[in-house]
Amino acid sequence: MQILYNSFFISSGTGESDISNINAFDEALNYAGISECNLVKVSSILPEKPKEIKYLPNFKIGEIVHCVLARLDGNRGDCLSAGLGIAIGTRSDGKEYGFVMEAEGHCKAEDLESDLRRRLDDMAIRRNFNIKEKKVKVANINNVNSEYGSAVVVLVYRNI
Repeated sequence: MQILYNSFFISSGTGESDISNINAFDEALNYAGISECNLVKVSSILPEKPKEIKYLPNFKIGEIVHCVLARLDGNRGDCLSAGLGIAIGTRSDGKEYGFVMEAEGHCKAEDLESDLRRRLDDMAIRRNFNIKEKKVKVANINNVNSEYGSAVVVLVYRNI
C-alpha cells in the first residue's frame, strides 16, 4: 500500500527533564503539538506540488504520523540545535517537488541555519534542481538547565 501525501506542516519544540532523555524528548514533542502521535520517521522527499499548511491539531490519540524528524538530545550545560531545511522547486524536466535536509549540532541556531542552507544548495546542484523557495527552521537550547535536554524540528505529512 502506497501513501502519497499532498501537504505538510513544520513544528518544533524543546524540552528539559531531570528524569531522562526520553522525558525531555517527550516534552519537546508536547511543545511541538505531536506528543500524542506515533511517529514514523521517513526520508526527505516532498511530493509533487507540495503544499505547506498551518499546524492541524486534529490528531487522533495514537495516530500513526509520517514525518521527517531532526532531534538532538543532550545534558546539563549543553547547547543543542536541531533543524530542517526545506527546498521546493523544479527539476530539469519541469516536475515540481521538494526535499528536506535534517541536521543537528551542539552549536548556535544561526550556525545550524547557515549549514542547512549550504546543504540544500549542494543537494540542488547534484539533482539539477532549481530552488524556488527555501525555508529553514531550527529549535535551540543555548544552555540545558536540567539534567537532560532535547530539541526537535519535525515536518509532518498530511492529506487535506
